[in-house]
Amino acid sequence: MTGWFRSTLALLAVWAIGCGGDDAAAPQGFGGTAGSAGAAGSAGSAGSAGNAGTGATGPSDEQILAASWQVLPNAPQIQGKQDDLYFLTPERGVSVNGLGQLHATTDGGDSFVELVSQPGTYFRSVLMLDENHGFIGNIGTNYFPGVTDTTPLYETFDGGKSLTPVTNISGPVPAGICNMTKLDDGMHVFAVGRVGGPSYFMKSTDGGASWSSVDLTSQIGMLIDVRFHDENRGLLIGGTSTTSPYTIVLSTTDGGATWSTAFQSQHPGELGWKFSFPSELVGYASVIGQSSPSTFLKTTDGGATWQELTLTDASYSAKGIGFITENIGWIGGENPGGAPALRTSDGGATWQEAPGLGPLINRFRFVGGYTGYAIGMSIHKLEISGG
Repeated sequence: MTGWFRSTLALLAVWAIGCGGDDAAAPQGFGGTAGSAGAAGSAGSAGSAGNAGTGATGPSDEQILAASWQVLPNAPQIQGKQDDLYFLTPERGVSVNGLGQLHATTDGGDSFVELVSQPGTYFRSVLMLDENHGFIGNIGTNYFPGVTDTTPLYETFDGGKSLTPVTNISGPVPAGICNMTKLDDGMHVFAVGRVGGPSYFMKSTDGGASWSSVDLTSQIGMLIDVRFHDENRGLLIGGTSTTSPYTIVLSTTDGGATWSTAFQSQHPGELGWKFSFPSELVGYASVIGQSSPSTFLKTTDGGATWQELTLTDASYSAKGIGFITENIGWIGGENPGGAPALRTSDGGATWQEAPGLGPLINRFRFVGGYTGYAIGMSIHKLEISGG
């Protein structure tokens, strides 16, 4: 075990104890476990960050900056990080977490219903093609303690009430799925995983009726997130290896048949975590790490090239990242008791503390131009006036 992994593991243990979770038993790696349960009460081609910007009829910058994130009091809460949520409309959405729980709301988060409770499963990601049909990714075994479910991907045809293992996979079956995305046509669906390795890229061109899978471990040691502009041009992000990795971004122009390196950082002990593309050309990515200064990535040419820019002068291990316009966005920190979530209004040139956002934000989603959701220990909602 490298010194960097020792320090990362120690920090995960301290954070878990501080929030009452069970991260202290986590192996070397990133992200921690889901913790223990508390009270529970369309993205198009925008990739894993949610909807693509606000469009020409969306709110002004002033309207966005005047809005504040609010905790949804009846949303599921756990003593640790929840992983993902997906909203088809401002009212209808689902959330998942590492306790094997799937919750749904049909009233914009005023109330949530638990549809699935599956102990031993770590639900890492969720993607809905419509209000009934969607997919839920599981991290798989041999990474987080207590996870016994080896099924990497589930499918639902009833909005999450029941789940069916996906078995129609041509090629190697992934160990686990971390993130997914789709194109506007609802036919092209992409899935990747996982943190801790090994790394697999999955693709469906028929709405999930069949899948192909490729092992990319030789090119990227940990595969965390995926973004596709169209059926040919796509991006992957993660880490070069499972020990003292460097952030790496891979790109394809042939639908994933081949991949080349678009970016690799010069700082060991980093891992690219999440993409956010508010437009086709401008995109951002968060970076987990312990280096000072902390960094994030930005592209202005659709991911062909990337800049690694300073987030803060101190160490700040980032998780979720979400931009609602090319200039306005948020980023969530990994430490539940330390660094706050941050906001920028100038395309990442400067960052300030983001009011209203709680700890461990792992995913942002924007829908309908005037509504945003963020999931961490709790679920937060952003409502912009004029919608």
